[in-house]
Amino acid sequence: MPVMPKSIVLAGLLLVSAPGAALAQNAEETAAFLLFGLEDMEAPGPNGLMRVTQTAKSPAEYVVDLAGRTGTIKVAQISDEKCRFTAERTSAGGETPVRTNFSFERATLVEEARPGQPPRLVFAGLQCRALDETTRNLTKPCPADAATPPYGDATRLRRAFDFFRSSFCRPLAF
Repeated sequence: MPVMPKSIVLAGLLLVSAPGAALAQNAEETAAFLLFGLEDMEAPGPNGLMRVTQTAKSPAEYVVDLAGRTGTIKVAQISDEKCRFTAERTSAGGETPVRTNFSFERATLVEEARPGQPPRLVFAGLQCRALDETTRNLTKPCPADAATPPYGDATRLRRAFDFFRSSFCRPLAF
């Protein structure tokens, strides 16, 4: 039986492993998941079927259909700012897009106790800047609903945040 040269074996291994590498989320997709729980999915919701379809990777763009009401959410990394992202939400009704900048530089994931309910994970230190004239671009802590991921799988959220920190956005030292 002939022996294959090492270079051919290595090239074959690279081809076999390449598809898995292409499936990893980029920074924008990971931020979209952390902030809004966005990923391709279909699930029953309180008012009917909820469907999320990713239409672009960079910037990460999703079409969200909530029982026939559709909108788009786009998450883009701010140029040269590894921990800062802009999210733009638009509805199919043609309303003015809502744009917000998010900074994960000082964000940590903490468990919040709630009386009479199970604890939930929230982002402490997540900074927001609404991009409209009424806020004068002031950076402030995010409102509670923006700092609370909209899904309940705490293990998956922790893994996503750890991946985000190790791959894209290292925390500030102090």
